[in-house]
Amino acid sequence: MQEQFVMRENLKSRTYGMPVYVPPSGYPRMLDTNIFQEVLAQGNVDITIDVVPRTRRESMKNLSNILNVIHSNAIFQNQQGQTFQLRENITKYNDINNFLDQIQFDENRLYDVAISFIVYGTSERELNRNVGTVSDLLANEGISITPFAKR
Repeated sequence: MQEQFVMRENLKSRTYGMPVYVPPSGYPRMLDTNIFQEVLAQGNVDITIDVVPRTRRESMKNLSNILNVIHSNAIFQNQQGQTFQLRENITKYNDINNFLDQIQFDENRLYDVAISFIVYGTSERELNRNVGTVSDLLANEGISITPFAKR
């Protein structure tokens, strides 16, 4: 499977495109949505954001399961002496526990989010440069992207 495709072709030129997405591990702890304005300002990117709300019951069940996994990881890491990862897990645990409380009292909601991009260029070299630029802009916000061909 190829990473790129030919979007448009005529006698004079071709327009190449590459679809990329944010994998589940590529999301930051918090997201500033202004980054999407910066990416769109590049002029060679389309963004698709799919947001699907979860039910309160499903959210609470899912988050409770995640809390159990994080708690188990924290106990294991404490036994192994991995203090950096232990602190990170404690932070995650507290964040999710607070979020669970907010969902329980209808103050917040859980959503499934999928973010994908199509980056364009007039040559393969320009396309790769544009993908690198988009990747760098998103990396500054803690977001990583991956071509669809590599999923």
